[in-house]
Amino acid sequence: MLVNGSPNFYMEAVNLMDDYFQWARKSKEEEDQIRPWEDAHLVDHAENFTMSSSEIDTLYNDVYQFLFKCKRDAAKILSARNELQPYFDIKPPEHTKEMPGFLKTSLIMSDVQSTEELTREEFITCCLLGLDDLADSSQSNYELGSPEEQQALYKKLANPDFDMNEIFQSVNATSLSDQEQMILLRFFQNIDDYYAKVKNTLLQFEDICRQHFAAVRNRYEKMIKKLKTDEGRTFYRDLIEQAQFHIEDFRKDDPIYLEVGIIAYGSLSIRFSSWNRLRLRISAGLLFEDLSMLEDKGKYRDKMAQRQLKAIADPTRYKIIRQLSIRPHYVQELADSMDLTAATLSHHLAHLVQVRLIGIRVEGRKNYYSLNSEELIQLSETLRLMAERSKMEG
Repeated sequence: MLVNGSPNFYMEAVNLMDDYFQWARKSKEEEDQIRPWEDAHLVDHAENFTMSSSEIDTLYNDVYQFLFKCKRDAAKILSARNELQPYFDIKPPEHTKEMPGFLKTSLIMSDVQSTEELTREEFITCCLLGLDDLADSSQSNYELGSPEEQQALYKKLANPDFDMNEIFQSVNATSLSDQEQMILLRFFQNIDDYYAKVKNTLLQFEDICRQHFAAVRNRYEKMIKKLKTDEGRTFYRDLIEQAQFHIEDFRKDDPIYLEVGIIAYGSLSIRFSSWNRLRLRISAGLLFEDLSMLEDKGKYRDKMAQRQLKAIADPTRYKIIRQLSIRPHYVQELADSMDLTAATLSHHLAHLVQVRLIGIRVEGRKNYYSLNSEELIQLSETLRLMAERSKMEG
C-alpha cells in the first residue's frame, strides 16, 4: 500500500462540483426548503448518530469551515455552469441515488493529480470509459475474454478520434430515456466545448481548495501520519473488510494507492480496474472513521435492515440471493443462469453490495459474488427479535 501524502486536488475539485449538482438536484426535488449549499451540516441524518448535527459541526469545526469557505467561493462559479448539471445527473434507472452520474464516473477514471494534467485526449478517454460503463460492454466486470481482446477494447477507448456512429450505437445500448440519450449524444458532438468548460471549472475549484486547505491541514497531516504506520495498515484492511471486497488475487503485484479525501469527508470509495493504465486506488474520507464511531449502532442496524428488506423485496434481487446461496458466481455465469443481461444484473449486484448482502472476490479478470451470510443472519435475528417481542406483548 502506498499512501498519497498530499491531497489530490483534482479529485477534490471533481467531488466539489459533483456535491453542488447533487445539492441543486435535491433542492429542486424537495418540497421543504433545504439549507444553502455552503451552510449544510456535516451529517444529513442526525437521527443516525449519537450527537446532533450542530454538535458534530462544532466537534469537527475545522472541516466544517473548510467546506463552508470552499462552497461559498465555488457557488459563485457554478451558478454560471448549469449546462453541466444533466451530465452529473445522467445514470441508468437501476442505479441508486448514492451512485455517481455519467460525468463524475468519467472524471474519476483519470489518475491525474492536477487538472493541469487533464489533456483533451485524457478527458475523451475518460468519457468513453464512462459511456462504456453506461452501455456495459462488461469492462466494469473484468470479464472481457482473452487479454488480447481486453487490451483491444482499452486501446479503442483510448482513441481520441472516436466515431460518432459507434457513439450513437453505445448510447442507444444504454437503458437511459430518449431525452437522456439525446443529451449524451450532444455532449460527444460538442466534446471540445465541454472539455474546455469542465477543465476551466476544475482549475478554479483546485485553486479554491488549495486556498482554504490550511483550515484542515493539521487534521489531514495527522491522518497521513497514521496511515503510514502499522496502525494505518490495520485501517486499510478494515476498509477492505467493511466493503466486503476480497482482492488477494487481483493485480497482486501492483501497489494499492490510498488517498485521503477532504470534500468527500465521510465516504469510502474503491477503484480497482483490470486496465493496468489505471492505478488500484482506495479513497477514504477524512472523517470516515470518526463518523462511523459516532453512529448510533442500534439506529444504524434498523436503517440497514430496512434497506436490506427493500432490496430483497425486489424479485430479481431475491433470485440473485437465492442463487448465490448455492455457491459464488461470476457475473456472466449468474446472468446466463437467470436469463438476464450482464448490464441489468450488474446494477442489481451493485445495490446488493451497497446494503452488504453480498461480497466480491476478484480472481483474474472476473468478479466472484458471494452471499454475506453474517449479514443475512443479522437481518434474520432482527426479525426474530421482533417476532419474540410480539409474542410477549400478545
